[in-house]
Amino acid sequence: QYKAVFDYELTRHGVLAPAFPSIISAGANNFCIHYYSYRGQASDGDMILNDVGACYDNECNDVSRGWPCNGKFSEKQKLLYKCAYNTSEHMFSIIKPGMPMADVDLTARKYNYEQLREIGLCKSYDDIGKYMWHGGAHHVGYDTHDLVDASGLIVPNMVFCVDIGIYCEEWGIGFRVEDNCLVTENGCVNLSAGTPKTIEEIEDIMNL
Repeated sequence: QYKAVFDYELTRHGVLAPAFPSIISAGANNFCIHYYSYRGQASDGDMILNDVGACYDNECNDVSRGWPCNGKFSEKQKLLYKCAYNTSEHMFSIIKPGMPMADVDLTARKYNYEQLREIGLCKSYDDIGKYMWHGGAHHVGYDTHDLVDASGLIVPNMVFCVDIGIYCEEWGIGFRVEDNCLVTENGCVNLSAGTPKTIEEIEDIMNL
């Protein structure tokens, strides 16, 4: 149903195809990073993982959000979501020209580790791989995962995704917060900032 609504909205706005097969899952299926079955059912309290994108004028975008299917974050969901949200916001506050591209993923991991350590999940940095299962950034453009030299420096007009995923199997909660970052002369802007992102914004729109 979520996929059908997204496809309808794309068509309504003149976009005939998504940028990639939509990744929409719930509950335990969120631990399959790219879940394409579309057969899973959401149970009360499950987190929905929505990873979708559109392609316009041959340019792709890629945005992910997680939200509770019942419209209300549980306490554990709030704890994890705040970790991902805070990490994402931190990255958008520091990304600028001259920063090594490889540092984006490294910095995201280190910052997210500190967030997870504060809520008692990570005891050492070695634990971060247990909760972050993929990179914290990837370029986007003519392809959803554009190839780029990761050893290079960030320059103005680059566009890449800041992709903060947390997968906590012991709590049964997995999701990611992913936005499109445009590098400017002095910093960066979030091209997908119009998508509800805070806990309050998500709960408000879920309970209209």
